[in-house]
Amino acid sequence: MKKNLFFRILISSLFALVLFSSCEDKYMDTKDAGEEYLKKNAESDTVQLLANGNGIQYKVYYNNPYGENVNTALVSLVKIHYTAYFIDGTKYEEYNGYKGYSYLPYGLQEVLRKMKTGSKWRVWIPQNLLYGSDGTESSSGGYSIDPYTTLYYDVEFLEIINSSDPD
Repeated sequence: MKKNLFFRILISSLFALVLFSSCEDKYMDTKDAGEEYLKKNAESDTVQLLANGNGIQYKVYYNNPYGENVNTALVSLVKIHYTAYFIDGTKYEEYNGYKGYSYLPYGLQEVLRKMKTGSKWRVWIPQNLLYGSDGTESSSGGYSIDPYTTLYYDVEFLEIINSSDPD
């Protein structure tokens, strides 16, 4: 009886391992395409890398020298207008309004820390700073963003609402 249970657990574990590794392999092309795209994009004379070495690339459309910087200890909401694209140029999402700063993907948080309000940039964000191996699942059960997907954004940083601001 114990031997039979052991083999059932062993076979179930092996099946799960094979299934997981095939899912990982399925999206390696997506990961490789994003890395290749970023490598080629970095060769452009108009594209810069953020100084922190995380691989985020950006192009400035407009920098507002009088704008505010994000103070991550105080900020609770940001007003932003962005359009997100897949690397093939297909629009994924457009957003214009207030968002909780901590609810933005980590890569966008990094970008906003470098931008001032009133500025507009195009940014290319590696998959590991967005949705990584998780992707984002759609309501239909598939993915709206596949695991390991690199995206780029046109971002206009409009306003900061700090948690210490009076109502």
